[in-house]
Amino acid sequence: MKITIEKKEYQLKFGYKVYRKVCQHYGEKTVAGFEKLIKRFGLSNVKLKDPSFDSLNFIGNLVLFAIVLDTNEELTIDSDDVVDVLWNNPSLLEQVMEMFQQSLPTQNAAPIPKQKGK
Repeated sequence: MKITIEKKEYQLKFGYKVYRKVCQHYGEKTVAGFEKLIKRFGLSNVKLKDPSFDSLNFIGNLVLFAIVLDTNEELTIDSDDVVDVLWNNPSLLEQVMEMFQQSLPTQNAAPIPKQKGK
């Protein structure tokens, strides 16, 4: 997915590096900490109804980190610029949230079988 901010197009891709960076930013050190952030900012639903400013700031940081970690360029944008674009385009915000949620590890994955000792 690509997003245009201040007349420049950026590739948007969520994954482990982005989640780790978000956790560092918010002082979380575990996967459970990342899950707490998702719940705290109400991001477990694609359609954010009346999101708080804290939730929008979190989304702005999430998207900014995805951009930063995908480019070697010096960026002139910040998370407020990201939120401005998403704020003015609710369908884009919904697409970003859908992409974010699809990128999360699923809880329904089959467990890894334990190996028996020899």
